[in-house]
Amino acid sequence: MKLYNIKLTKHTLDSTIYAMSESPFPRDLAEKIKNSKPFKPKDVIVYVLVAVLVALTFLTLLIFPKNDGAGFYAFIRGEKALTFYYGGECTIEEKFKSQIVFDSDKNTVTVYFNESKTDYNVISVDNENKKVRVIKSTCESHDCELMENDIYCAPHYLKVTQIKSTDEVTVG
Repeated sequence: MKLYNIKLTKHTLDSTIYAMSESPFPRDLAEKIKNSKPFKPKDVIVYVLVAVLVALTFLTLLIFPKNDGAGFYAFIRGEKALTFYYGGECTIEEKFKSQIVFDSDKNTVTVYFNESKTDYNVISVDNENKKVRVIKSTCESHDCELMENDIYCAPHYLKVTQIKSTDEVTVG
């Protein structure tokens, strides 16, 4: 281990003190920063306005939900199988009539995926709130039962999507 012997001379100390006095921040500015308040009145006003804008944004999203759908489509293996309009009108494509059962009393649509009718999804329709969800399924994961309005059941290749009001729906 090496030891260094450093001699301090008057010249070295004078240079150090001079260098410290030539700091880019004058001493009065440092004192001013130390003694100042963390927030000025103008800062508080800006923070309050930002907080109010954020709160209003969240309230708007909660009060005015974006679901303006007119109904929903159901696709099986990428082919449109069903068109349902809130209020009760249900159109089943000819190819899928043996696979889909609409129960208007319960407001449910049952989609079968095999001839023995052991693989299925039961879709519940809430006409009043314009919502649709799978309430019962025979797939292993049951992930589709956790979704609402835009639903995808991967094991059954079932996709349910909202008909947007901008799709120019013609009923009747």
